[in-house]
Amino acid sequence: AIFNLLVGGNLKKLNNYIKKLGIPYEFMLNKHDLDQREASFLLHHVHDENKINRVSGLSFGEQNMISLIIFLLIKDGEVIIIDDPASSYDHFRRKTILDMIYEFSDNRTILVLSHDHVFLKYALLHRESSGRKLEMRQELSDIEQKYYELTGNISYLENFNDQCNIKTVNIIDF
Repeated sequence: AIFNLLVGGNLKKLNNYIKKLGIPYEFMLNKHDLDQREASFLLHHVHDENKINRVSGLSFGEQNMISLIIFLLIKDGEVIIIDDPASSYDHFRRKTILDMIYEFSDNRTILVLSHDHVFLKYALLHRESSGRKLEMRQELSDIEQKYYELTGNISYLENFNDQCNIKTVNIIDF
């Protein structure tokens, strides 16, 4: 029931992100009962004229990406912890996932744990380039504004001689 409410209330946004990530599926309304205020949805391949539910046809990576989108759409909680959301994807999907995390932040603290240096580099590069645009008095897009305002410290844990140290990562470290 909660899943159907979440999908139904965000159907267009959900399908836009699925498409943006290059996943050839989309959610659609399956059944609905106006009297009971109930609805169910199915996930079909975009080229399937019969619109058969194809959840079992998703790859593991596609399942993870769709799960992340649905997870980010949940408006419950002030703090979200996301563990390694993009390390197994290509550069385009990493950037799209990072943008998605920023777009869905909704005044929440989001802690992303990752060992993917490319993913971290994207966040740093976009924060830095947004800052440079502001210094040159150029207008920022909505996502650039979020990169500039919402990117906090990017740190890594280093274990050396049985000591755990927290190190801040800067753009010059790449």
